[in-house]
Amino acid sequence: MPFVEVKCPSCASVFPVDKTKDVWICGYCGKPFIVEKALAEYKKASGTKDVTVPDTVKSIEYLDFSGCDNIQSITINVQSIGSFDFSDCKNLQSININANSIDSLEITNCQSLQIVNIPRTAKIENIEISDCKNLKSVTKK
Repeated sequence: MPFVEVKCPSCASVFPVDKTKDVWICGYCGKPFIVEKALAEYKKASGTKDVTVPDTVKSIEYLDFSGCDNIQSITINVQSIGSFDFSDCKNLQSININANSIDSLEITNCQSLQIVNIPRTAKIENIEISDCKNLKSVTKK
């Protein structure tokens, strides 16, 4: 399932949804919304700088943050991650992942990225980091 970030049109909560679905129900306010419309509105929003995937989301199979130019910080609080892709996020400065397992994490061409934090106890299958010229540290904490 290709997950993308959207903003609930009713309560303004930001969370991942399966972009192949027509309708999704907000996990915060319980109201349904049209995925395509919410995604288009979210992409237009210029003020979103910090994204948090809350611990109420237990597992994410696939999430693609490619080309999210406005985001500066991402915090992910889930038990397991299938595949995450952070590519061409020109203003992304930090990634904080709190997960027990990560199948695949790809970070490419994120020119402002400085810090990636991953739990010391996380089981990690594959991490690829390339073309992140300002990256100062990848820390298992």
